[in-house]
Amino acid sequence: MQQINEIRNAPVSQFMTREVATIDGSQTVSEAIKIMRQQKISSVVVNPRNQDDTWGIVTERDILSKVVDPGEDTFKDIWNTKVHEIMSKPVISIGPALRVKYAIRMMHKMRIRRLLVLEGTKLSGIISETNILHAVEELPVHHDTAL
Repeated sequence: MQQINEIRNAPVSQFMTREVATIDGSQTVSEAIKIMRQQKISSVVVNPRNQDDTWGIVTERDILSKVVDPGEDTFKDIWNTKVHEIMSKPVISIGPALRVKYAIRMMHKMRIRRLLVLEGTKLSGIISETNILHAVEELPVHHDTAL
């Protein structure tokens, strides 16, 4: 129990992914898919167009629901559809010092799976449900000796 509390109270910077895959919104969905496949990830962060713009994100779910099966007769193809047409924006972001338990609550409440970690306007990482689950998986196994 103590170890779970240590994870819950740790800053997200301790568990976040620091090497974040990014893409420009003017690139195509096929280019985003290629990045995701090569890096074995489920989302790509979309760079702001300028210093006044916000970060975006395109996820596997965005591609499936907005391109592969948008639920309408209008067909979108991955070679001509631009990332900015299907991305989610603005992305919910947090600071690196925020505790994991608050990040989990935000993800749950907002029904999202990942948060960008920003220092000011600079991208420093991304924290996802997967990052947190990996931290929990790495806890030592506790065997109860009492019968």
